[in-house]
Amino acid sequence: MEPISQPEAEDPIDALLDQWEDLQAKGHSPSPESICEDSPDLLPEFLERLKRLQEVGQLMEDEGFSHREAQQPFELIQHQEVELTLRLNELVLFDLGGMGIVGRAKDLRLRRDVAVKFMKPSNNSPINQERFLNEARVTGRMAHPGVLPVYGYGTTSDELPFYAMRYVTGPTFGEAINDYHRERKNQNRRQQMVQLRKLLSHFVSVAYTIAYAHERGVVHCDLKPQNILLGAFGETYVIDWGLAVGISPSKGNFTGVAERRESHGAGTEGYSHPDQLEGRTAPHRGWDIYGLGAVLYKLLTHRNTGDALSRGTRSESSHGRGVTRIRSPRALDRNVPAPLETICLQALGVSADHGYERASEVADDVQRYLAGEPVVGHSEALWERVMRWQRSHQGATKTAGILLLLLVLVLIGSSVSLWRFAETNRVKTRESLETAVKFAAQTVSLEMNNRWQALNIVARDPKLVETLSSDFEEEVSDVLQAWIRHHRLAYKGLPSDSWFVCNAVGRQVARSPPSFRSIGKYYAHRDYFHGNGFDYEATEVDEPLPGDPPYIEQPHHSMVYESTSDGTLKLAYSVPVFLKPDTDRERFAGVICMSVRLGEFSIMSDEMLRDHVLILVDLRDDRLEGEPRRGLILHHPDLIDSRGNPSDSSPRPRLSGELVNRLHSESSFYLEDFVDPVDESSRGSMAAFAKVLVKSEDGMRRDTRWGVIVKEGKSRSLRVGR
Repeated sequence: MEPISQPEAEDPIDALLDQWEDLQAKGHSPSPESICEDSPDLLPEFLERLKRLQEVGQLMEDEGFSHREAQQPFELIQHQEVELTLRLNELVLFDLGGMGIVGRAKDLRLRRDVAVKFMKPSNNSPINQERFLNEARVTGRMAHPGVLPVYGYGTTSDELPFYAMRYVTGPTFGEAINDYHRERKNQNRRQQMVQLRKLLSHFVSVAYTIAYAHERGVVHCDLKPQNILLGAFGETYVIDWGLAVGISPSKGNFTGVAERRESHGAGTEGYSHPDQLEGRTAPHRGWDIYGLGAVLYKLLTHRNTGDALSRGTRSESSHGRGVTRIRSPRALDRNVPAPLETICLQALGVSADHGYERASEVADDVQRYLAGEPVVGHSEALWERVMRWQRSHQGATKTAGILLLLLVLVLIGSSVSLWRFAETNRVKTRESLETAVKFAAQTVSLEMNNRWQALNIVARDPKLVETLSSDFEEEVSDVLQAWIRHHRLAYKGLPSDSWFVCNAVGRQVARSPPSFRSIGKYYAHRDYFHGNGFDYEATEVDEPLPGDPPYIEQPHHSMVYESTSDGTLKLAYSVPVFLKPDTDRERFAGVICMSVRLGEFSIMSDEMLRDHVLILVDLRDDRLEGEPRRGLILHHPDLIDSRGNPSDSSPRPRLSGELVNRLHSESSFYLEDFVDPVDESSRGSMAAFAKVLVKSEDGMRRDTRWGVIVKEGKSRSLRVGR
């Protein structure tokens, strides 16, 4: 192998020969002079190299081999000694280890990136050179997907040894473990398990790679998360075999006898076996099995075994050596699955009854866990067996399995699990109610804006403005009746009880459908006319307008009133109508309104939220019962009849004053013990509350002083098949 050099330019003659070959392949016949047109001084050397290249090509086409060559082609090749040469440049160093420096370089001939590991200059001694060469030999002789292939070995001009191997981009297993424990704080249990199973799959690959190395007579001796490399496409590699030793298996067991003892006293605290760190015994496979347990311990707890020692206690490991007792993973994190804890402690030799003799046994047990099968050495509790059985028999038996599991949990008194189940349902119900009430409040707001927008459009109709500005005659009233009927039908997508127009003095001059009980009467005392929040005493002809201010100046939704047309309880959406003569100052000409009966809001229909009860409440003071009171229920699916009944002394249901106050001070909140004022005998139920806010012309959110309540369950009318 040629010594690696610092970045250098490509040989210009090679570049010219490549250009010549490319043109030949495309069917052209370029002349040497045209190829060297930009570099005429290179023409002689180019001609010499081209001649040798053509001679080689002719030789390959020549069939005139000697009889001996024709009879013995394989023998001739076998007697040749060949040298593999890598030409590397563009070296970039990026990692510094205990013994070496790792970088990336470009293989010029094969046009690929390779990883290059140099011995650290401060460690360049004959002993370390032998150790470094041993690492390259050990790595190079293991043909396994979990070991990076070695491409070649060499030394620099300063006698610094190095070797090249496959270049892989990706994090170390240690970095992946750190990412997992950092991100799991913001993940739910299912997301955590998906990430854990992904890392366990990499761990299985590591264990099988170590098992392969043991079968080849190699012990790694420095297994830790930093020496495991993860590729960008799911690959898993065990790297840094600098402390690896060869072993010769003993008959009848698999611990082995070391051929080399340089690993005594070496290793990494918290990952290497105590015997290795103290140099008490010869290297054996148990060292790597302990390393696998330590890596799994780090994955499960985010701590290494050196940080989790119990003080003042010792125990005998399954490999026959005394080690300090290590705290169990579940003592540090109760979310660690019990089967994985068992595997981890058995690999570390902490379990007194079971232990692993081969690395493949560790891999097999982790695979059993991933497949939902029982783990060797783990005594499952009844509930663990039931859960595992349920996971393995999904599909047609899923519902039966869940019911059986719930029955078993009840029989064994697992109140904690039942509480968690109920808590999960409670959280989901709360989230569902909070989402539903936001949707309902936004829908009510949109409905109000749509009604005001429709009325505003109609209020600017020139025919209405012209009619209200003229002297009112009977025949004009007929025209206005036809006009308002036309517009009410045009906006039938906004259901209403009636549309009507009052002129500047409050007289109702048109109504659809017509009602002789109200047309021609004066309604300047109504809240929908003046917007002061309550109704005054009825006015007579030529009396001054009673309100202060006397009429509305912007879209308004009135307080509840009892209709003079049919005696029902209603509220009205209203907008002012202004005349604009020759001056810029507007002159009030009247109001146009649409009324809705209580309990007949189309947006609050049973179809809106099938699995919830939807309630609309007015948070303003009204005077339906004489004295001002708040919290009037405007809509409830169980209040079927909205008609006022003077002989009925029972008041209309209202929200409690405490809840009204909360809705005034908070835009939304949630209750677990809401008592429905329409059905006070029912138990407290979960409910969500929200204000109804509308966007005004200046873009600000305006409080309508209405509130929406969504509670769990269905209305009584739905329960009886309405």
